[in-house]
Amino acid sequence: MALSEIDMADWRSMICYVPQSSRLFSGTIAANIAPGEAAPDRARLETAVREADLADVISRLPDGLDARIGESGAGLSGGEAHRLALARAFYRDAPVIVLDEPTAHLDGESEVCVQAAIKRFLPGRAALMVTHRKATLDQADRVVGVKDGRLADPADVEAEVVS
Repeated sequence: MALSEIDMADWRSMICYVPQSSRLFSGTIAANIAPGEAAPDRARLETAVREADLADVISRLPDGLDARIGESGAGLSGGEAHRLALARAFYRDAPVIVLDEPTAHLDGESEVCVQAAIKRFLPGRAALMVTHRKATLDQADRVVGVKDGRLADPADVEAEVVS
């Protein structure tokens, strides 16, 4: 089937994108995990939070999933904001995920949490991960290098990978 024959809404529903800096908005944790849903499914929210390793953070907030955060995730650490974005991906449960530098700018502890969440999320899905981190590369079935804007043997670019 040609891509032009696919309904774009159906196509988009099959893909989840977790950018390096996710768009988080002023509102509740629940609304940030399930944007656009008037009444998000609480069981799915709780599962997404647990799978993204965010349950401990949510349990400390006075209103839990109904706690409010500020624009761009104000009130959360960088690692917590990344895990909130991953919770959104778990909630969507799309068969294809694109991760752009999922552990960029994180401290060691937050990176471990995010890596573990990604590892739980990947089985049964197709994933495209853009990364410089060896721990992220180690989760991949296939690694493609890019050097000077062109495909390259990963061994030729490995020296640039951050441990």
